[in-house]
Amino acid sequence: MAADIVHLQIGRPLPALPDELNRGIYAVAWRADIPLGAKMIKPGDDRAILHDWLGAFESTKTSSAKPVSPSAPRITVAICTRDRPTALRACLQASCNQHYDNFDILVVDNGECSNESLRELCREFGASYTAESRPGVVPARNRAVAEADGELIAFIDDDCIPSPAWLRCVAAEFSHCPAAACCTGPILPRELETPAQELMEFRGGFTRGFERRVYTEQSGKANRPPIPCRPGCSAAGETWSSANTHCGRSGDSMNSWQSAKISTCFTGYYVRDTRSFIPRAP
Repeated sequence: MAADIVHLQIGRPLPALPDELNRGIYAVAWRADIPLGAKMIKPGDDRAILHDWLGAFESTKTSSAKPVSPSAPRITVAICTRDRPTALRACLQASCNQHYDNFDILVVDNGECSNESLRELCREFGASYTAESRPGVVPARNRAVAEADGELIAFIDDDCIPSPAWLRCVAAEFSHCPAAACCTGPILPRELETPAQELMEFRGGFTRGFERRVYTEQSGKANRPPIPCRPGCSAAGETWSSANTHCGRSGDSMNSWQSAKISTCFTGYYVRDTRSFIPRAP
């Protein structure tokens, strides 16, 4: 079932909605730059139910991310890519259009050989370029950790589109939770046109809800251990941000975190599909 994706702001009049009988509506509720929830309206369902659904968010306390102070941390946006220049261009464009000033962009080329056209694309957007010959996202991200200059590292896949508030929300989360080692937020589909996309989103997907969640070693004992954990039990990994000092400046591999805490939080991502949050112990 194909669906139109509609973004709705709380407190504003409901816009005209698509009325095609054979398509659904995937509605996302926002308050300013913070997503509050998503709802699927199937073909034939009364569109008026969206009024009641949106009304339920009127009393929520969530607000937009707080203004960033002049001492806001420098963030390195790390984009690991392999042979997807068209997707990478869109990701770079959105990553440059952030409501946050203190950041730089690092592209890690995980292709089999150095790519001059990719270097040129990075220069076009003012991004740094580095290569990692060992295939796989873990070596690529570890290369980003070794090369990054920022106090925080914001990882994003090359086929994702970050919202303009992404880095501002990331900085706010680390200010709110200084002990955090990693944070992320909901990742939304950019389109729902094929059966495969529908199955991916509604039979699993990457969005892990919209409520703030904080996972610690103590909370893990009460439920299930957060790390190591089964795939997708609390989050996925297309976009997430980490404190650089925790991520392996001393050479620790990013796939070897055995004792970290996990948390989930809003970071304002508007992308294709994810979420998670791993704070370090105080």
